[in-house]
Amino acid sequence: MSRVAGVLASAFACAAARGAAPIPCGGEVPLWPGRVPGEVPGAYGPERWVKQNNETHVYNVTVPTIKRFCAAPSAGGPPSGAAVVVAPGGGYQILTIDKEGSDVAAMWNRAGADAYVLKYRVPARPAVAGLPKWWAPLQDAQRAVGLLRAQAAALGLSADKIGFNGFSAGGHLTGHISTAWGTRAYTPVDAADAASCRPSFGVLVYPWYLVDGNEAAGTALSQEVANVTAVTPPAFLAANQDDPAAPFQNSVQWALHLAAAGVKGNRLVINPDGGHGFGMCQQIGPGHECCSWPEQAQEWLRYRGVLLPKPATGAVLTP
Repeated sequence: MSRVAGVLASAFACAAARGAAPIPCGGEVPLWPGRVPGEVPGAYGPERWVKQNNETHVYNVTVPTIKRFCAAPSAGGPPSGAAVVVAPGGGYQILTIDKEGSDVAAMWNRAGADAYVLKYRVPARPAVAGLPKWWAPLQDAQRAVGLLRAQAAALGLSADKIGFNGFSAGGHLTGHISTAWGTRAYTPVDAADAASCRPSFGVLVYPWYLVDGNEAAGTALSQEVANVTAVTPPAFLAANQDDPAAPFQNSVQWALHLAAAGVKGNRLVINPDGGHGFGMCQQIGPGHECCSWPEQAQEWLRYRGVLLPKPATGAVLTP
């Protein structure tokens, strides 16, 4: 963001936290009204956006933001009342901000939900005593969900329809906030942090490192996501058998642990091929079964009453 845009965005963020002004359609605002927790000035940066292999990578994020993508033509709220926080992947080193971010947001908009692309902090910060592994993205995710829930009425959202959709490392982040929403990983900074940061649901696409060591043969979950209980949000999971970077067993074990904890209504989709990082098949083409995950996830959410029933051809979604 430019300096002027950053000043305006900061004003929006402060106002939103006070309940004065919602994030506008197309608006991108900093998550934190002041100093970002745990950040050391000058340790990273400057932020860089680089086009590589037909996708945009973001490096050195020190000012995490959320950007609103509206399903409706105005800021009055989505037809379904639902919102999805979208967390791109990138191994907690970079963010694939278009293929697993803005492109995905557009898909959720077409389904009748608002989407908020989360530009969380990367690269991974050093370990801090008393905080879990990969603590900075968790802080940003907790802040984002809590901020949206605190502003739900002003944004036209149903507070019980705010979910989280992550890819690869963003899939790990989805699991992390799904199990670590009960206690903030930072000292609350304003009234927005009094709102619950529990996602209403999770959509995990080729999630990475949910299983300890990211091992295909593993059955134990990574320590930071191991607190799966009966109140962990239900999940839709999609993965490929030929994924070399995030073995599909990450998704299988997550589904098994959810079921063992008594979490009902989950859906697990394992496809034969498509590899890793396929996003919405922007680059590998539509000739793979994994390319149908957006329709399957939408169907899952319609069944759960999060999205409106699919309209007949030519019909228009209405609240």
